Amino acid sequence: TMKHYRHLPLLQVDNLKDVIPYDCVPVAVELIRTARPLMTYTHPERAFYVFGAEDATLGNRVLSWCRDVVYIPTNGCLNLAACVNVVLYDRLYKTQSGDTVELAAELPTAGDYSHILH
Repeated sequence: TMKHYRHLPLLQVDNLKDVIPYDCVPVAVELIRTARPLMTYTHPERAFYVFGAEDATLGNRVLSWCRDVVYIPTNGCLNLAACVNVVLYDRLYKTQSGDTVELAAELPTAGDYSHILH
């Protein structure tokens, strides 16, 4: 990550929606009631993930143009870097393993993850 600014473009735009690449599905990562749990989510082939700030929500304006909204089931909050890492790892794992994700008959609770949550 040293001198990353030399290798990664930094874009400033008035409207994030305007920079979604062609044929990409906008996917919001947000803790809201209507979001789908990440572990049962099938990632689109071409996804444009939208993450919010650590201390705020994405807001209704952004959520209105995201086709999918997912959440990471945790007992507490994750910082932005951890969220990005979890979502991209989930995508990579599901892509490489060829797993088809089926919706669980019953959604898991925090107790189901007590062995990994502190």
